[in-house]
Amino acid sequence: FFFSLGFLLPVCTLAMATAEVADGGPIERYVLLAKGARGAACRAVVEQALAAPDVFVFGELLDLDPVKALAGTEHNPWFELLQLFAYGTCQDYTAAASRLPPLTPALQTKLRLLTIVSMAGHSKVVRYDELMSALDVHTTRALEDMIIEAIYLGLIGGKLDQKAKQLEVDFAMGRDLKPGELEAMGATLANWETSCGGILQLLTERIGTADKALQQSQDREAKLKADLEILRQALKQNPAEEPLKSGFTSAEYSDEHARLRVKRAHRVKEAGRM
Repeated sequence: FFFSLGFLLPVCTLAMATAEVADGGPIERYVLLAKGARGAACRAVVEQALAAPDVFVFGELLDLDPVKALAGTEHNPWFELLQLFAYGTCQDYTAAASRLPPLTPALQTKLRLLTIVSMAGHSKVVRYDELMSALDVHTTRALEDMIIEAIYLGLIGGKLDQKAKQLEVDFAMGRDLKPGELEAMGATLANWETSCGGILQLLTERIGTADKALQQSQDREAKLKADLEILRQALKQNPAEEPLKSGFTSAEYSDEHARLRVKRAHRVKEAGRM
């Protein structure tokens, strides 16, 4: 059984964190609150942002100095939890659960949705068994309900293939980048640019070679046509001309005969000019 969930998609998908802030998106109100908060008050803003049902990107909050100041203090667990929700997954939380605050059911659901986004962003087809393992869900029904919720919220777009037991991804919302990922992405793009430059140079050289070969072919064709025209004119002027004699026979005779006719036609043409 195969069906499309495209009708569930909102008209507009969620944008990246920077776009949200520029447009006054959901994260904006928490960014404004955190700018004037310190210590426990700032931690409370972080808790509110994490619990907000419409906030799924946290990069702008992480970039604020008051939020960064939570690191290394008694509020550090909440700072690390904010980082995990920005670019981590359920498996990352499980690995660090001993030093992080416990998750409410709502936060568990949000982290699972963000994990789906991460997996959908790395593959156009994601198998159910991979998703169930990553999300720690144990029934197909629970998994599909969660995927449908992610699609409804605009976090991902795609189709559920129940027969093949896989999610076919059309798009996935962009998540925040981990520290160092932007530099790595820049290096990858630079390498790609270099590769494209080499390919472009090779294509240019091959196009030049092809153009040269085409010109040579056209020149040969033009010369052949000119020779044939001279031969036609010579035959018109000497319709009763005796066959040319040569030392060739069989197939060789025809080629040599034509060559001599062209040669004689050239002589006739030159004589006419004198």
